[in-house]
Amino acid sequence: LINLAIYVWECTLRGSTPPFCTPHLLSMVAVPVLGLLQLVVHLGTFWSVEFKVICTMRKVASVTAATHVMVFPKKATEKTGLSPLTYTVPPSHGDEEPRAVRSFEFHKRRYLWDADKKNFNKVQLPISNTFAFYLSSTGLSPRAVDESLGLHGSNSFEVPLPSFLDMYKEQCRQPFFVFQIVCVCLWSMDDNWYYSLFTLAMLLLFEGTVVISRTRNMRLLRDMMGKPTDVRVLRNGRWQMQPSTTLLPGDLVSIARNKHDPDAVVPADMLLLNGTVVSNEAILTGEATPQQKTSVSHRGGGEELSIKKGEDRMHVVF
Repeated sequence: LINLAIYVWECTLRGSTPPFCTPHLLSMVAVPVLGLLQLVVHLGTFWSVEFKVICTMRKVASVTAATHVMVFPKKATEKTGLSPLTYTVPPSHGDEEPRAVRSFEFHKRRYLWDADKKNFNKVQLPISNTFAFYLSSTGLSPRAVDESLGLHGSNSFEVPLPSFLDMYKEQCRQPFFVFQIVCVCLWSMDDNWYYSLFTLAMLLLFEGTVVISRTRNMRLLRDMMGKPTDVRVLRNGRWQMQPSTTLLPGDLVSIARNKHDPDAVVPADMLLLNGTVVSNEAILTGEATPQQKTSVSHRGGGEELSIKKGEDRMHVVF
């Protein structure tokens, strides 16, 4: 490249044009090079979040004009993410104007915009109050239901199942697969080009088997999730049947063994206020022995709940 640059510079000083710099040859070289650059830029938006942000987005001065949030995790095991920013307004109750909520989700955790501090904070759950606070709970009111729904969302964990074509496109956009395709293109310029075609067919077939395996695993994961059921919930001072997907932090729920489905799962993590429960937590802890859970009625009212303590975990049904 250095010798080529020196040769072009000497031709320029002499006032002559290098033989390979004719317009016809330049166009033949420029078009493939531009097409290759366009392809690399397009694939780069899938390989790197930072590169996608540089190419397709711009910074704004106010969060009110933003549509997405770029997240830089503190943990080294988590990658930089790009999450859409949502804007919701809860229903109004009385004459008070409801406050709009701006939030985004990252790794199934929700973050709310604090207009006073000008930053996003993770939604805090009521898991560190005193036992007297939990024992004195009387359920949620309609207003508390709307506010909690705007903060926490529905009690559901969806595992999307993309179509085979979408997952196949995702596999074909992986950097290593693109590198293999480039190598196949270079090998095809050799005399034994039919070997390259055979390699290309094997690569496409292998990626198809990977997609089928991923689809099978995602279906198994979806089948492991419990189906929504109806549960008894104390709201607005009376017991009523509600779908498990509508459960919110602070709800009082009556749980009992399902005679028709002994393997039914608990629809949410619950603090046991009264009674005893024997639960199977093998899918979470790997222990085959069922765990007996006791209520917090015998605990001191001034003590605070701590999920990290082994003693307090015996009051929580997971």
